Amino acid sequence: MRVLIKISVWLLILIVVFSISAYGGYTYVTPVSTVKLGNDPSIIYSLNTFDIVVSVNSSDDDIDYLVSGLNVRNKKISDSINITLAGLNESGYEFINQLSENIVQVSNSSKDKEKKLSQILETNVKNSLNSLMSKEKLSENAEPN
Repeated sequence: MRVLIKISVWLLILIVVFSISAYGGYTYVTPVSTVKLGNDPSIIYSLNTFDIVVSVNSSDDDIDYLVSGLNVRNKKISDSINITLAGLNESGYEFINQLSENIVQVSNSSKDKEKKLSQILETNVKNSLNSLMSKEKLSENAEPN
């Protein structure tokens, strides 16, 4: 009788641990938000519940190729955007110059989260662009004529 109770308790613990692990894995790989950087062309990031990039693609084949070479998946969205902008800037692609005032568009079922994430990312992108532009100006001034 005691052995049956011990086995039942261990089995219950195993089921609970497995269920929690399965749910955690599901929430990690399932996109719940979309972040669109730029208008045309644009880069589209799919995010999970934790604002981690699950996938990224672009409406432009050249940008899609460049972004696929960057390590932006499984990172926070703000880090992924910074990596993307720096990578595109290094490659000489004119995407950064094509960004307009409506830089970031966020889509989420929760309007509060959508608004907060949008504000954070707008600030992050503007700071990143300013930093990249400052570095370009410094490198232009440092080059001998």
